[in-house]
Amino acid sequence: MPLLVHFTANASNSANLLFVWTFEDGDFSTASNAVKIFPTPGIYHARLTANDSSGNNTNASVTITVTTTFSLWKQSKFTPAELTNSVVSGDSADPDQDALPNLLE
Repeated sequence: MPLLVHFTANASNSANLLFVWTFEDGDFSTASNAVKIFPTPGIYHARLTANDSSGNNTNASVTITVTTTFSLWKQSKFTPAELTNSVVSGDSADPDQDALPNLLE
């Protein structure tokens, strides 16, 4: 199943900093709190660079491990009958009404 990750850059004076999150697949974000979906099982790396107006910078990185697929998650969550009903088991369905579609569960 795809994994949705929320990244947070903690800084004491973030108003004066420029943040850049970079990911191995070429994606990037300039938000201090980035969001990224990792689509398949594997080991991924995210890197944060923070720059201030004086040209100082610092870097940090984090490893993300995704261990299952959406297909396997659906098979473990739904009955065979539910799997044939896209209203229940479809990617955008929300059968438990928690405002998260199945794809983001």
